[in-house]
Amino acid sequence: GPVVANVVGRRNPRYSLFGDSVNTASRMESTSLPGRVQCSEKSAKLIMIQDPEIRLELRGEVPVKGKGSMVTYLLKASRTRGKPKGSKLKRDTKKADGGERRSGGEGSKPEEKQRPPPIHVPAIS
Repeated sequence: GPVVANVVGRRNPRYSLFGDSVNTASRMESTSLPGRVQCSEKSAKLIMIQDPEIRLELRGEVPVKGKGSMVTYLLKASRTRGKPKGSKLKRDTKKADGGERRSGGEGSKPEEKQRPPPIHVPAIS
């Protein structure tokens, strides 16, 4: 939806976005379930048109501050954690110095959990 962008402030200027779309996105984030991506019904319809492979599940009506009750959808996980299905990318097991990385055992650091890559939703023109 439409937004207005501007730099706000004289002493400590910040770039800000304003508009109903920004407020709705913020409410979708704050009322979502932990670890889930929630979107409005309008956004869900656009996603279904633009990329039918993205799976959404109806969450139902959610009370949203300043908007009343809104029908919302949740993004369903469609990837395995870490890399997309069918990805031929392999994790590099070589260190910068040419040696092999150790996995586990004494003296090794625990591996950090990797976040899945962000999901790109193309803009509507």
